[in-house]
Amino acid sequence: MTVRYEADGGRATITIDDPERRNPLSVEVMDELVEATRRAVDDPEVRVIVYTGAGDRAFSAGGDLSGSFVDDPVGLHRARGKLADLFRLMLRGGKPTVA
Repeated sequence: MTVRYEADGGRATITIDDPERRNPLSVEVMDELVEATRRAVDDPEVRVIVYTGAGDRAFSAGGDLSGSFVDDPVGLHRARGKLADLFRLMLRGGKPTVA
């Protein structure tokens, strides 16, 4: 699992955990981010959601260009859809988010 979820004291911390590669966003990572965000949104104890990137080099390098979706238009469309799902959850989840 590349995304870690921790909830404590009203705060959910969601961490992209691949510091050697600067925490790139693959389709799988986006799936995990959506799942973790949904978990935080659904938890009545969580009042704020904090997104972090592991390591000290980068929060995230952005899209994982080594991923299979790079040369696949259908995969690229799916990746964009996952990112849209994540942003939608962040906007409509009703909880402040910090990155």
